[in-house]
Amino acid sequence: RTGYDWEGMHVALDELPYGTFVEIEGPDVATLRPAAQRLGLKWEAAVPESYVMLFDRLRALFDLPFRDLAFENFQGGQVSMDLLKVQPAD
Repeated sequence: RTGYDWEGMHVALDELPYGTFVEIEGPDVATLRPAAQRLGLKWEAAVPESYVMLFDRLRALFDLPFRDLAFENFQGGQVSMDLLKVQPAD
């Protein structure tokens, strides 16, 4: 995770074993939506679920035997976020 303070918000770039995400934390949606646009992100691609919830869905979908998000657990196999209907932000 790499974090930045930007225009009164916190922006985090998160690299997880199953994808790379941008997280914007701010006072309200009315502030977040234009901030996402200024960063070149598609608002429609926002994922309202937590990383743990996404991981739980991946575990169930791929019948993964492990319960932690260690990068080592994901080596040797590709887990596609496409199956979870998560859109890339481009």
